Amino acid sequence: MTRGISLLDDLKYILNNQQYSDVKIKCSDDKILYGCRILLAARCEILDGMLYNAKHEATSDEISFPEILSSTMKIILLYLYTGETNKDNLDSRNAINVLHAANFLHLPSLETFVSNFIDSLLKSKQNTFNVVHLFSSVVVKYKSRLDKQNPVIKRIYKKMIAIQLDTIPYDMVPYNMLDVLLSQVSAKDESFVTNEYGILRYVILWGAKEISFEALNNFSKLLPNEKSIAKYCREKNVDAHRVSVDSTISTIGNVRNHLIKKIKGLLLYIHLELIPAKILGCVIDPLKILPEDRLLKAYRFHSIRPQDNSLITHRGFMFKWDQTACGSILILSNDKTEVEAVSAHRHVQSIRAMQALFDKQTIEWDILIQKIGKLISVGVCTEECDFSKNLSIQSTGWCMSSTGSYYHNNISTKYELPPFIEKDIITIHLDMTQRTCAFSINGNRMKTAFSNLPEKIYPALELETGAKAQIIYKAN
Repeated sequence: MTRGISLLDDLKYILNNQQYSDVKIKCSDDKILYGCRILLAARCEILDGMLYNAKHEATSDEISFPEILSSTMKIILLYLYTGETNKDNLDSRNAINVLHAANFLHLPSLETFVSNFIDSLLKSKQNTFNVVHLFSSVVVKYKSRLDKQNPVIKRIYKKMIAIQLDTIPYDMVPYNMLDVLLSQVSAKDESFVTNEYGILRYVILWGAKEISFEALNNFSKLLPNEKSIAKYCREKNVDAHRVSVDSTISTIGNVRNHLIKKIKGLLLYIHLELIPAKILGCVIDPLKILPEDRLLKAYRFHSIRPQDNSLITHRGFMFKWDQTACGSILILSNDKTEVEAVSAHRHVQSIRAMQALFDKQTIEWDILIQKIGKLISVGVCTEECDFSKNLSIQSTGWCMSSTGSYYHNNISTKYELPPFIEKDIITIHLDMTQRTCAFSINGNRMKTAFSNLPEKIYPALELETGAKAQIIYKAN
């Protein structure tokens, strides 16, 4: 290599080159890298303090970083020597380590670059695998101290709980990752897209996979997936599965105790009251994996609740639009929080959420108006609503329209604020104790719009071709 042509190339040549270095850098994997003391000190105040001011380090030709891997330190050194930030050196497995090191060494430009890289991973087509790798790295680096105030970690965490667990291969998920994930998601304050039965099923099958493929196969037969279990509930045919369980339960006898030992700690995070009683009795109880006292407590909980198969079974009360209760031109996003009216002709149709609201609940949720189109209305409806038609003209719908009026049964009343527009956030304030509903536009609350609502209603929308909106639950 001819020197003196490119400063960048010359600096790369002396990077981690023992011949031109006067300080050793010991990393967490016990590997030694080499650096130039004066260059490192000039580029980083933390290293300056370690190399020239701290008593121990200043008299030593070696500095140690017990929390930074050598592969991570090589990326840090490349940045310190050349100012170069290269996406080719980053991926979903090492980005968190580099971000942590950049933060520790107070390198804000590098930290911003890595943060932006992580955001690009979260938006990529391989989103699921990237998010799992990133979250796994967060767990390893921060252990149980998951700082959800850190904006990057918070974004990764939010993406992680928006992934259906059954789409993640079991061998991608170590025990400590499941432990942290389930312990962080409280029953009230987070919105986990996987329902509670799905979480329990994943935990059991994950443990079975740890034992053997045969155990995984046997337990898979005994635990229907979420789609099948939802069908059982709709058809009120869960008892039929009980017969199937009784005939095959002997296949798991030899591994049951081994499985319980593996997943005992994870089972503590399962909220059995969020799983319908029929599923507990006909699917979960026969497996004899959960303690009887916990099952009894869940049965008691269900005995004083309304006997309804639409009992909310998601942590955090996460609202999702119901594919089976919407007009034919309405298209849902993968996570079922967004809906768009798509048609070559002008049509107005409606949709409701999966979750029913009843039983003296006081709850709020937001609707983000992503595209207003010609018309969009926000409100609530009953189960009897005809979703192929306008919500506003039906006796089963109560809504606030972008035309500037409230509507119920085709009767309109002007509301006091200017009509909402694209990018506005509409908040619905529902008080099922008083059976009233009020609305806010961008935080400006208006007086009660509707009263004497039915005992059981659902969040609902009315959309004309071109309109698009997202539903967001607001934790109290």
